[in-house]
This record gives sequence, C-alpha cells and structure tokens, in this order.
Amino acid sequence: MSLPKCSKVSYFLCNIFISFADVAVVALTSYIIYNLEQYKVFLPRIWLGPLALFIVLNIIQCFAFWKGFCAIVKENNTLILMLCASIIFNSIFDVFIALWTMLIRDNINADINKIMTNSFINYTKNQYKKEEWNMIQMQLQCCGIDGPISYSKYVDFVPIACCNTTTNGNSICEGGTFYKNSCLQALHSLTKEQLFYFILIVLLFVIIQILGIAVFCHLKAILSKCDKSTLSPSSPSERKALNKKSLDI
Repeated sequence: MSLPKCSKVSYFLCNIFISFADVAVVALTSYIIYNLEQYKVFLPRIWLGPLALFIVLNIIQCFAFWKGFCAIVKENNTLILMLCASIIFNSIFDVFIALWTMLIRDNINADINKIMTNSFINYTKNQYKKEEWNMIQMQLQCCGIDGPISYSKYVDFVPIACCNTTTNGNSICEGGTFYKNSCLQALHSLTKEQLFYFILIVLLFVIIQILGIAVFCHLKAILSKCDKSTLSPSSPSERKALNKKSLDI
C-alpha cells in the first residue's frame, strides 16, 4: 500500500521548505561573518567559532534533506528514521551553538577593549595600525577609542579619517566636524548586534527543524501503518482467501 499522491506532494513541499530554510540560514550566517571579518584585526577570533560550526553542520544537513526526498519517493521507513535522527542531532547542536554564542557575546567587550587599546598605542609607530584605524574610523564613522580627544594622549593631531566629510568638503578637517563617536563603543555595538542576529537565526531554524521532525515522524507512522496493513489482511474476503490457500498447501 503506497501513500496517496496528495500526501507525497505535502511531504515534498515540507522537505523543500526546510531545505530552503537551511540554505537561507547558511547564507545569512555567511553575511554576518562578512560584516564582522572587516574588523577582524580588532576582534578576538573566538566569535568565529560558533558561526563556522553552524555553517559546516548545516551544509552537511543539506545532504540529509536530499536523502529526505529519496525517502519520500521510495517510502522507505529506514531512511525516514535516519532523517528524523539527523534533524534531532542537528537541532541539539544548534541549541548548543546558540548558548555558546550568547556566552561569547556577553564577554567579548573586554577582549575588544584590550585589542583596540594595544593597537591604538601603536598608531604612530606602525603604518599598518594607522591604516587599520583609518579604515574603521571611516566605515563606522567614529574617532579614536574615546572620540577625538583620544589622540591628544599620543599625537598632536586628529587624522583626516575622523573627519565628517558630509559636513565639510575641504581636505583639511575644521574644528567641530570630527566624528564624536567612540570606535570602541561603535565596534562593541556592531559585534553585539551581529551576534544577536545570529542567535535569532539559529533559534528560528531550530523551531523550523522541530516542525520538520513532527512532519517526518508523522510520515514514518503512516508508512509503518501502511506496512502493517499490507502484511495482514484486513477484510473478511482476504482472510478467507488466505485461509483457503493455507489449507491447499
């Protein structure tokens, strides 16, 4: 006994939805990595761990969802069971990744403070440090560690990268047109914001996977019921025919 065509289509659509969700979360996570990698010289590398692990696990999970299509076509109970186990395993790991990211997010500020302070001290001594600071100041529209006043401790000028060019078209920045924001606070906010978005993505995908588990468990139950009904005759005429066959033997 096989599944009705409408049921197969429903399970196919469910598998397609979960597969697209998998691809979408990998793409969104990659975009978050791209956003933060621009400031990698100022960030501790620990933030990358959970995001990279999440991408790897969900790329592997894509192959499991492909097997899901095969399982529906073949109406194979074993493949369905393996798919459910794979989704459960992936969901547990995703929850672990979300908790790991929360822990990193809560403790990353101290590491950023240390890295940025050491880098800023070497601003005038190292050309690469100077370029790194010019880049972050222009992109995040900030100036120094604590605003323009930060430069008074180490040099007697404020770099042109701190200049708010939207209010001043001259090549020399005039007083009052510097970015007032602290780069330290700007990077804190950006990092926490991006990691918060990642946590939301992971938890949303966990919910989608739980729905997927429910759907495929339901499919497995239907297939098991179909197998039982195929093996044991349900109608009186079928039972009578089976008994007659047994007597003839």
